Amino acid sequence: MDNQGNLIKFIFSIKLIPLIVLWVTFNAQAGETTDETGFVYGLTTDYVYDDNILRDQSLTLDAFIFRVRPFVGVGWNTENGTFNLEFTNETAKYEGSSEDNYSDNELSFNANLEFTSRHALDFRSLLLDGHDARGTVFGIGNGRNQQDLDTFTSNTNEISYTYGRDDAVGQLIFSYQWASVDYASRVNPNGEDLTARRDRDDTGFDVRFTYELSAKTDMLISYDRVERKYDIETGLGNTTDSTLIGLQWEATAKTTGRVLIGEQNTDSTLGGLSFDDTVWEVELAWSPKSYSTVTLSTSKSASPSLGLGTSNNVSTTNLDWAHEWNSSLSTNLLIGKQDEDFLGTGISLSTDLLSLSLVYELNDNMRLSVSHDMNDRASNSNLSQFVFDRHVTSLSFNVAY
Repeated sequence: MDNQGNLIKFIFSIKLIPLIVLWVTFNAQAGETTDETGFVYGLTTDYVYDDNILRDQSLTLDAFIFRVRPFVGVGWNTENGTFNLEFTNETAKYEGSSEDNYSDNELSFNANLEFTSRHALDFRSLLLDGHDARGTVFGIGNGRNQQDLDTFTSNTNEISYTYGRDDAVGQLIFSYQWASVDYASRVNPNGEDLTARRDRDDTGFDVRFTYELSAKTDMLISYDRVERKYDIETGLGNTTDSTLIGLQWEATAKTTGRVLIGEQNTDSTLGGLSFDDTVWEVELAWSPKSYSTVTLSTSKSASPSLGLGTSNNVSTTNLDWAHEWNSSLSTNLLIGKQDEDFLGTGISLSTDLLSLSLVYELNDNMRLSVSHDMNDRASNSNLSQFVFDRHVTSLSFNVAY
């Protein structure tokens, strides 16, 4: 189907329109809009060189990529809240590799309502007509054998309720999320639909509680549950429960931190497979100057499986330095490492990350940037199909009003 046909299909498949109508109706009843109501629009263009678009070391294909991302949106305020609706299209053309061309569409809606100083409600909804790049998601380790992109439509929603003022001793936040993913059919010569087993629904909720221990230190407690169910059960579905407790603090005006540690349990929906593990979230930030910040972060958690194993245990460590050299020029350097363990398979991956970007603000509405990203991934047991080096260099121009 051509890009125009994809867009028409996307527009007529929008499942969140009834929700938007409901929220707009509520907004109309909540009060008159303010003078801050208005439209936003803009465009980002990227010229990219990717030296390994398949993420495969045995068959490396490189390509120059031209990518365009226009967007248009509207935002409006009332006495009780703010509302934003935005549509974005991203189209990419690969020189010498037309199989990787794509045109994605995205529609998002956000509402933030504050009924009183103690009661607030937030709602976010995202509809995406997107794709998985070759060698990613369900195609990880199989980029060389993919002839076409996997395309899908997804709908992701979250509603959260906050009780307690921002400056209160305690604050409670409850959130509920639901999402669905539907892949376009891709049939092999034997008549088998290769993507039918990827369609799924996710539901979950989380509860977060903060309590002020002192003027600069808060205690944090959180519990969340995520349940993933596939339309055709193959053992990839699971339920994950996580409980964490920790602290966040501001030692000085230059130093802040957050530490959470807890337990996570993953159960396969088919039964018989259960994993318990220690998980954590740590972030330490140091700002020696108002224009320079160094952040060290590390985390460990499990995410629902997307093809390998029953779950993916992911550990990350990143060191990030953001610096503003003057009012127009800024840079960002990220050095990181990510370890992945696909439970139930014996497969482990380790990836070294390096990212460097430079941004120049031409004026309040225009920005020019250049960046370079490096990925170096290794695997246990010499599993060569998962090993690759990849370098991506980008030149971008952004204009927004």
